[in-house]
Formats: sequence, structure tokens, C-alpha cells
Amino acid sequence: MRPSPSEPQRRTQKGGRAIGRRPEATRPAAVALVPFMAAETMTLVLTIGGTRFTVTMPRADTDANGVELRYLIAMERWLIERLCANDRPSGEAVKFLRQRSGLKEPNFAQRLGVTPEEVSAWETGTVDIPAAAWRAVTAIARERLRTRAEARVDPSKVRFVEG
Repeated sequence: MRPSPSEPQRRTQKGGRAIGRRPEATRPAAVALVPFMAAETMTLVLTIGGTRFTVTMPRADTDANGVELRYLIAMERWLIERLCANDRPSGEAVKFLRQRSGLKEPNFAQRLGVTPEEVSAWETGTVDIPAAAWRAVTAIARERLRTRAEARVDPSKVRFVEG
């Protein structure tokens, strides 16, 4: 039986024995992911920092409920590029870019030359991110794009829409 979407996922060890629940904080609450499925495509609608992003891509040939990894990589690259191009950063965008860069708050803060508390305040929206810090955040995210392999996708089969 599948757990309901609101129920936290359980992590398991080898053999299926439960070892605990994934903390709520590890799930990106700022990103709302809504799948819409047609016969041959899947459309994902994400809202990050008040901006709506829509991505339509072909379904995987082997899994009717999934898409090929290369399309997800292309989607991630597009989202990072669009968020980095935004001159009005949001806390949700900072958090999304940090998570996609694979950094925990302390490591991210160290790279930016600030405290983890400052990063947390930006991500929760209690403090606006300074322009210099936003430029540094986008530089880290763009570095991630350079180190990640380019996904080869058929441009006629994927559609990205912002707004």
C-alpha cells in the first residue's frame, strides 16, 4: 500500500525494516509540484518564489508514470538559469538554488562568507537577501550548471514556460 502524499516517507534499511521518518524540513516546502498527465506527455507545474514554471515533457517509454532522467536534468538546468536571471530574489529561490547546488546551510554560508543564521533568514523571507549575496548565490548555482553534464533532449518534445 502506498503512503498518502501528506504522510512523511519512511526510510528503510536493507530488508525493508523502517529506521525512521524523513524530517519535514528536508522536503522543499517552497516548491509546489503538480503533475498533469496526458497520453504521451507529463506537465509539471512548479511555483518558486511566487513565479510559476510549467514544463511539459514526454513520458518514459518504460514507465507510464515517469519521465526520462535527461528531461528532468534539462528541467533543472532551465529552472536554475531562470532563477539566476531574476533580479528580484526570493527566499524560496535562494533555498531552491542552495539545495540544487547540493550544499547544506553551513557549507553554503561558508562559501558566501556569512553565517548559517543569515542564510536561514533569507530562505524564510524574514530578511531580504543583499544584492551582493544574491550575485554570489547565482554564481554558485551557475557553477553547478557548468559541472553537470548537458542533457541531450529533443527540443521539439519539451516545452518550458515561465509565468
